[in-house]
Amino acid sequence: MPPAKKPSLTKATETPKHRNTETPAAGIRTGHSVADLKQSFLDNLFCGLGRVPMAATRNDAYTALALTVRDRVFKQGVRTMEAYADQDARVVAYLSAEFLPGPHLASNLLNLGLTENARQAMQELGINLDHLIEQEDEPGLGNGGLGRLAEAEASYRYALKLDAADFKTWNNLAALLFDVLNRRKEAVKCLDEALRLNPANPLGWANLASMNGQLGRPAQARRCAERALALEPQMVEAQLHRARAAQALGGTVLQGIRLPVVHAVGGCPMADRAEDGVVDASGRVFAGSTGADVHDGLYVVDGSIVPRSLGVPPSLTIAALAERASRILLRQRGWTGAST
Repeated sequence: MPPAKKPSLTKATETPKHRNTETPAAGIRTGHSVADLKQSFLDNLFCGLGRVPMAATRNDAYTALALTVRDRVFKQGVRTMEAYADQDARVVAYLSAEFLPGPHLASNLLNLGLTENARQAMQELGINLDHLIEQEDEPGLGNGGLGRLAEAEASYRYALKLDAADFKTWNNLAALLFDVLNRRKEAVKCLDEALRLNPANPLGWANLASMNGQLGRPAQARRCAERALALEPQMVEAQLHRARAAQALGGTVLQGIRLPVVHAVGGCPMADRAEDGVVDASGRVFAGSTGADVHDGLYVVDGSIVPRSLGVPPSLTIAALAERASRILLRQRGWTGAST
C-alpha cells in the first residue's frame, strides 16, 4: 500500500511591492444595505459600548452609528491608499484641527451615499436619524473653524461657476471675505463685479459704501451711498453710510433741504470715473460711458462741472476751478503762461 501523500504546500502568490491584498471584506461589517447598517449598528452598541437599546442614551446611539459609518469610511480609505500604492504615487498629507470642516456624521453619510439607508435602518430600530446628527458636537475651532470657512468660500465660488450673474452669491461671498476672512480687497472686487453685472442693485451699492468707509475711503463710500440712494431714496442704511462719509470728509449731509442758488450749476459734474460724472477733477471730458479714459484736449471749466448746489453764489468757486484746470493744462502740455 503506497504511503499517503503529504498535503502539498503551495507558495503564496507574490503581491505588488506596496500592496496588501487583504482588503476589507464585504458584508455586515462594511456593507451598505439597510440590513447591514442595522446589524452593524447593533454590534457596535452591544460589543463596543456594552449597551442594550432599551438602556442606550441618545449619545450612545450616536456613538454606535458613528462607529458604523467610520468602518465604511475606513474601507474607502484603505482602497484609496492601495490605489496610491499601486501607482507608486507620492502623497503629502497635512492635518490640523484648525481645518476641521465641522460635524462629520451627516457629511460622511452623504459622501458614502448612505443617508437614506441609514435613515431607514434607524427608523426600523425606533431611532430618529436627525436626532443623532444633532447630537454630534461642533469640532470647529476659532471663528467657526477655518475648514468651515474654506468650505463656505469654495461653495460660493462653485455656485458662481454655475451662474456668474447671481448677485446674491457675489454679495454673500464678499461679506464672507470682508467680515470673516479679513480679505477686504478681494471682497471689494467681488462687489465691484456684482455691480458691474447688476448696477441697479441698491443693496450692493450700500454694502460697497460700508466697505469703503471701513477701509478709510470716505470719498468712494459717499459716491457708492449716493448711487444707492439714487436707486432707493429712502434706504436708511445708505443714508447712514453717506452721513458717515460726509463727516469723515469734514462736511455735513442736510437731509430734505433744497438750497437756493442764483447761478445755475451742474450738467457736466466732476467725478472719478465716467459712471458718476462727465469730467474728471481736471475738467477733462471722459471718453466713454465707463472708466476713466478722457478725450485729449477736450475740457469743460465753467459752472457746469460743479456737481451740486453750493448754497451761495458760486462765482468764486467757478473761477478757482477754472484757474486750477488751466494750471493743470499748462503743466501737462509743458506750456508756460502767466498765473494770477
